[in-house]
Amino acid sequence: MAWVRAQNALVARVVYVLILCIKRGIKFIVEQPWSSIVWQHPRWRYLEKKYGHLLYYVETDMGIYMLELVKKTVLVGTAPYLPSLGNVLSPAGRQAVLANPNKKATAKRYVDTEGNVRTQGGPDLKGTEHYSMMFGARHALLYKSHLGSAAETQVPGMSLQECDSDSEIGDEPESLSLIHI
Repeated sequence: MAWVRAQNALVARVVYVLILCIKRGIKFIVEQPWSSIVWQHPRWRYLEKKYGHLLYYVETDMGIYMLELVKKTVLVGTAPYLPSLGNVLSPAGRQAVLANPNKKATAKRYVDTEGNVRTQGGPDLKGTEHYSMMFGARHALLYKSHLGSAAETQVPGMSLQECDSDSEIGDEPESLSLIHI
């Protein structure tokens, strides 16, 4: 399927750019929904195998910042302040968000003709693609604080001689065509 191949190519390109960032000393954060399967992709696994010691994985609930929805998110990156962005709703906080009359309808559940429970995007799903102002402000303050307290000086990144090209990572196996990202 062309769509699946395109998504696999996208993951491969993102991993390639992230490796380049690591080698040049550039900090990054990747955000994915909690249910994402991108972490199972062979190229992402290569990134973890080779550079996993530099990555932080943080779970956060965007509902903490906007109180309009429960949106579990995974943040992965090399930014040293990233663990401070990990905030999970307490059970009481989750109930408060769910009870909010202004909460977003991001999913609809239904039972199909075969009796299976299914989920599809709700009317407000598209509106949750952007980050809330509170999340952006929290990130900006943490970044600013890190800059002010960073004892790091500009250190050149790793050598680009040792290239993490597609040939080093490996050709795209046929099994990738089955991965739906």
